[in-house]
Amino acid sequence: MAPSEHFPSIPDETFFSWLHRQSIFSETFQYPLYMLLDDFERCSRSESFDRDFDFGSAFAKVALSRLSLHVDDCTALFWTSAWLLPQYNRQAFCWECLREHIRTVYYPCYLISWCNVVRTHCSIHSSLLREHPRSDQLSLNLGLGAFMDYCANKGQYERDELHKIFSSKPIAGYCLRMASQMEIESHEHNAQNLSTRKTYKLLMQIMLFPSYGIINTILKRKRQVQRTSNIWQSLAYAPICSSTTDRALALLLVGIASRFFNNSEVFEIINVLVGSQYLDVRFHDQKTLGSACNVFDYETANEISMAIYCLCLDKTGANIEEFLAGFMGRSKRRQEK
Repeated sequence: MAPSEHFPSIPDETFFSWLHRQSIFSETFQYPLYMLLDDFERCSRSESFDRDFDFGSAFAKVALSRLSLHVDDCTALFWTSAWLLPQYNRQAFCWECLREHIRTVYYPCYLISWCNVVRTHCSIHSSLLREHPRSDQLSLNLGLGAFMDYCANKGQYERDELHKIFSSKPIAGYCLRMASQMEIESHEHNAQNLSTRKTYKLLMQIMLFPSYGIINTILKRKRQVQRTSNIWQSLAYAPICSSTTDRALALLLVGIASRFFNNSEVFEIINVLVGSQYLDVRFHDQKTLGSACNVFDYETANEISMAIYCLCLDKTGANIEEFLAGFMGRSKRRQEK
């Protein structure tokens, strides 16, 4: 019996969210999910365990056996996401979606698209995804945890001015377009698309470089001394530990750097960002953006420049010549000093 016949999932629902609803509403589920907590906690101690996408885990096997389901059934229904947020930072949600879940399936579900690094906006409601603080008490169902947190702190959520800015129609549209483009490149397997995807990913990592990268400058955060000597680990870690607002801003900058947006769109994006008292934008085109993104010492910047340059040699579809000129130009000026 397929999962959809056994107990229907809603479109885009994660495996664990569906399983949690099974344990509450399905008559064929022998006992509530909390009775599988020992298996869940044992699997949670494994670094490779992902409750939303690891259908072959010991926990999933025990849970599915209670439903007489096979792993293949779930693999077909609950597809994976191309660039996942880690478990500890999987806290984004759309309030409108949760409210609709309550009206239709009587329980707030958690969606696969909210687990994706580049999915910063709801594709249905076009608003910036909100974030709730993780809590052990909310660990069984993230959708329910997010719903409860929003209900308890609605006033605080509504005072978030950056959320309003990034939920505005033009900004949300640009972020959704850039995210869709990056996901398309991820699912295409020819050499050019692979190179373009790597370019987009590296650009996003540069934008989100922790402590003193351009995102922190724009958001007026206090700069801190970088604590790790491994620059590539820091770059890889940056997007998956960033907030939804950070990643949305990075998507806009990647689109500008790669000329994915045309000149009039770049002008509109910059005007919206510059018009906010909460943001400090100090670039006006691809070249000045490249220069502003180079916050590294000469040797590190040279390594990153070479990585970008090599991707360009692979005939990437991203047009980043001007960005690269600004990025490398700042390194040369520093060397001359």
